[in-house]
Amino acid sequence: MLLTKISAAFATVLSVSSLSQAAAVPVEKRESDDGVQINDMDILNFALTLEHLEVAYYTQGLNKFNATDFKDAGLPDFARGRFEEILMNEQTHVDTLSEALGANATNPCLYEFPFTDAKAFAKLSAILETVGASAYTGAAALLSDPTLITEAASILATEARQAAWVKSAVIKQNPWSLPFETPLDLMQAFSLASSFIQVCPYSNPDIPISTFPALTVSTPMNETRPGHNITVQFWPPMSYFESSSSNMTSSNMTSSSNSTDSGSDSSSSNSTMPSMEPQYFLALLSGLDKHFVPLSPANTSQSAYLTYEWTAMLPEDLKGTVFAIVTTDDTMAMDSNTIAGVAILDFPFNSNGTLIMESYGDM
Repeated sequence: MLLTKISAAFATVLSVSSLSQAAAVPVEKRESDDGVQINDMDILNFALTLEHLEVAYYTQGLNKFNATDFKDAGLPDFARGRFEEILMNEQTHVDTLSEALGANATNPCLYEFPFTDAKAFAKLSAILETVGASAYTGAAALLSDPTLITEAASILATEARQAAWVKSAVIKQNPWSLPFETPLDLMQAFSLASSFIQVCPYSNPDIPISTFPALTVSTPMNETRPGHNITVQFWPPMSYFESSSSNMTSSNMTSSSNSTDSGSDSSSSNSTMPSMEPQYFLALLSGLDKHFVPLSPANTSQSAYLTYEWTAMLPEDLKGTVFAIVTTDDTMAMDSNTIAGVAILDFPFNSNGTLIMESYGDM
């Protein structure tokens, strides 16, 4: 068995007993910034969901690709052995979180991963590790138990180290993006993870975290670059249409009433009403910064209510891994004003800080 061949010395230095014996996991619900009622148990189960996914990813990939497959893909000779070590780390994270949660621990789901060769496996590994580091960065502030915060930070550090190793030693790109890791909130991270999840056991505990409607990048990889237009696809949720429709109906009623009171022609008044076309923004999360750029229908002759393809001009100063969501606000990126996401853009750069042109694209 693969796991039995890997020395426990390579596992994350995080004992199963330290987390489980620290204290009972707090179950008192509190409100997150977006109004979601959540507690430490929910957050740990969220983390366990991500760790289960990573264990499944490395198990499937390492069972599928042997040392010869890695060599034929042009990867370093040592790469597969290090990926075995990463699998052991992720399994330790699963064991630790499961022990802490006891009977309330979520169980693994069925997953599907889109890798076809060892090189694609390595590239997607870098993405999963980056998402893991960003997810722990965002979730840490939601924990109430100081001991759990320390343990989560310990896992976060390992996820970040693993991401840096894959990006630099294996696929020969930048090991980091910016001086700060990009924090992802629970919905943002879960929206990314859910794309690999097919079905989960009915017995799993309910976690009060949902997903956003999908956001995809349709611009070809070699044309997706800072300072250029990008085309994305998404459908706004029906609830947003209903809200907009309600606002328009209210506006029409007010306009009609005013026209009747003044004796003017109502049809003339309605024809001069301001447009109620929705305005969307592409929010680009990079480190601790958020960049907002307006989105326009790709087909300018089509109403914004009837299109699913949009264009935006990317800022020129983007680099490294960038997370993209669609919002209805150009100053805040919160779950409450996000209508689609999350897409990952990657703009790798060399050791001189120069962007690697041929590698731009949607990861």
